[in-house]
Amino acid sequence: MNIKYRSINDISLSQNRHLDDVIDLLSNKVRIANKPLKVEVECAECKNYFLIDLCKYDAYEFHFCSKACYWKYKTHDRRTHGKNNPKYNSKIVNCTNCNKEMLKPKHIQSQTNAFGDHHAFCSKQCYYEYRKKYYVNDKCYQYGTEASEERKEVCRQKTLELYQNGTFNRVTKPQRIVNNILNSMSIKYICEKTIGYYSIDNYLEECDLIIEVMGDYFHVNPMKYADIECLNQIQRKDIIRDKKKNTYIRKYRNINILYLWENEILKCPDLCIDLIKLYVSTKGILSSYNSFNYRLINGRLETLSDMVTSYFNVV
Repeated sequence: MNIKYRSINDISLSQNRHLDDVIDLLSNKVRIANKPLKVEVECAECKNYFLIDLCKYDAYEFHFCSKACYWKYKTHDRRTHGKNNPKYNSKIVNCTNCNKEMLKPKHIQSQTNAFGDHHAFCSKQCYYEYRKKYYVNDKCYQYGTEASEERKEVCRQKTLELYQNGTFNRVTKPQRIVNNILNSMSIKYICEKTIGYYSIDNYLEECDLIIEVMGDYFHVNPMKYADIECLNQIQRKDIIRDKKKNTYIRKYRNINILYLWENEILKCPDLCIDLIKLYVSTKGILSSYNSFNYRLINGRLETLSDMVTSYFNVV
């Protein structure tokens, strides 16, 4: 007679054998192919009985009929949380950046970096702040190294390509204003045209002229930054870069660049319009190529009596 059993528990009762003995027999001594063997167990949380696969019976100490019961049990079972956990080993340490006290586990307490120094941080902000102070000089991975001329050339070409295809998008508000001015004047131009090693803001195709849009801070407007000794390292580097670009364009393309500065673009766009008209009509011949040396007086474009020289024309 064939008897159908719902679970291994039924077999245990019918044979009057202990459940563990039956499980041991079925799992180790009797091989049953393609038969899902089930065991009836009690949920550790709700105490209801349910069936699980035999392979899970010995794998876990506690069994749960649902995820809801599992998380409810985890929430209420404080034995496995915090200081009640037998493996708890956190200790109070100080943040390397702000010196704030915090709890950190043992494996973090013993961690060191490539220089043998141990650091601990209370937040990502502290981590990034400390990086700026720590990874300098000999701790900087590029310290004492210099790229070959071939490598520098590859980097230059790659950067120019990224500007040309639009991957590097540096269209600032002053640049958008100048682009709109050129569009309203029906002047054909190319943004970020590459000439040699350099990228040009606006190349006027039909008249072979160049307009550069200059931010007052980074390119250093001498009307706002009168003392060259007070400039920071970033500003000084930009001055040298602008000088090299200007020298290169004049030497190899024989073009005097018109520099429209942020202050005039934002505060007096009409001055920039008249200056562009003059620049184009004279085919690039101006008394000054910096917009800060011009004023609109009674609707007429006039140069200042005491014109100022840009820093990249001085250094």
